[in-house]
Amino acid sequence: MKNKKILLLAITLCMASLTSLNTAQAQTLPKNLTACPIDASYTATARSAGWLPTDEASAWVATAGTINRSYSTAVATTSTYSGSVSITMSGVVASANTTFGISLSESITSTQSWGYSLNVPSGVQARALLLHQADKITFTKYQNNANCTTTTTTGLIAYIPVSSGISSTYCWILDVYPAKTNWTNTCRD
Repeated sequence: MKNKKILLLAITLCMASLTSLNTAQAQTLPKNLTACPIDASYTATARSAGWLPTDEASAWVATAGTINRSYSTAVATTSTYSGSVSITMSGVVASANTTFGISLSESITSTQSWGYSLNVPSGVQARALLLHQADKITFTKYQNNANCTTTTTTGLIAYIPVSSGISSTYCWILDVYPAKTNWTNTCRD
């Protein structure tokens, strides 16, 4: 009987020690500790059709004349974004494709037989530049933060090429110096 009492007393003391240990540990944890995921989502809100420069261009010509070329090569077009908020382009592309029922791609490479003849006027330096159809996508970013808040940034803009690589989605322009690097809503410099 005495051994049972000693055993019960020992078990009770052990349990009390564990309980006070757990309580002490719990008190040292930060009260604002959360388990909210850090991630982002995107919603496309507007779309305008237009053109992006590709990586295909002739040499610069500084005198009046004609630029002629006929050849077959692979041409690459890559989406662009210059906002101050970091984004994941694949998320923007997915939202635009779903929202507008279109087919855009982060980048596209297409092999075609190209040919052009462009006149360079006197007094300018110019080159032939190939453009590819691309959409101007306005979108909103929703950033979920570790403290369980969401930061919403509206009015962001990305320029994303259409995923088709057929020849009708390309056009040549006379690009007058300096080099064209921006999106435009028409196939011109």
